[in-house]
Amino acid sequence: MKKILILILCFATINSLAAKKFMKPENAEFLRGVLRYIYFWHLDPAHFFEDDPDTNIEVYVKKNSYSKDLNNNSIRYELIIPDLNLGIDLVKANYKIRELDLQITNSSFKVVAVNPDFREPITNKNFQVRLLSEGKMMKKLFQSRYRPAVLSGCVKTNIYNSLVKLSKLELGHPLKKSHVFFVGPLSDYSNDIWIFWETERKLVRFSSASDYTSKAYWQLLPIYVKIYDLDSNVVVSLSEVSGSNAYITKSFAGRIMFNCIVEGKKIIIKNQDKITTKQETKK
Repeated sequence: MKKILILILCFATINSLAAKKFMKPENAEFLRGVLRYIYFWHLDPAHFFEDDPDTNIEVYVKKNSYSKDLNNNSIRYELIIPDLNLGIDLVKANYKIRELDLQITNSSFKVVAVNPDFREPITNKNFQVRLLSEGKMMKKLFQSRYRPAVLSGCVKTNIYNSLVKLSKLELGHPLKKSHVFFVGPLSDYSNDIWIFWETERKLVRFSSASDYTSKAYWQLLPIYVKIYDLDSNVVVSLSEVSGSNAYITKSFAGRIMFNCIVEGKKIIIKNQDKITTKQETKK
């Protein structure tokens, strides 16, 4: 009972703190946060701003209709940054998976898709335009380029336990030797969790429409797990495997590994027997 109470308090505290930070996508501070996330995980040299302090970055913001399902109260926004040829989809989820009796919610808007080659003309008049100082933005991005990962107790425990289950499913047996994982920095602007499974030479992505601070996120795993083998699922260009989502590019794989190893947290799992024994001892 004590353990359950601690978990409930943990999730309640995290969610209440996140709720206080809620901002609409039109908010300049929110847009700067999204750009920092994109800078960290998606930008490459072709997308870079020129460091001109007198120039503004134009961000086009539009609220979209989401679903005709009356039980789906999710809200979707679209961001377009013409100077970078970037299209970004944001969602604040709010719906129920009836089959699992799970309520899927977000405390704030999350990046769910990034189009790094968005070149369509902006003709819709429903877009609002927000201007961000290019010079200040670039200075902020440079100053915040290194932020080591900090994993809270609850999230770290959930990642740890999920990796134990995932490794058993992937290998077909409990771990028989030490396995090394590197967990990349988490973001308030995405529910993706990237992990480099060094021992097996694989990249793992945990993802869900729900917040990673919620119980629903971890209850849905391993449904929302994607594994990329570095020896067979990496290509130079996605045009090589058009229509398939089983691959990532070499440049993106390198970025993930850098973020996980250099700025992430190292987790070593020895074997399931020791983990089970340790958990039983705590009880």
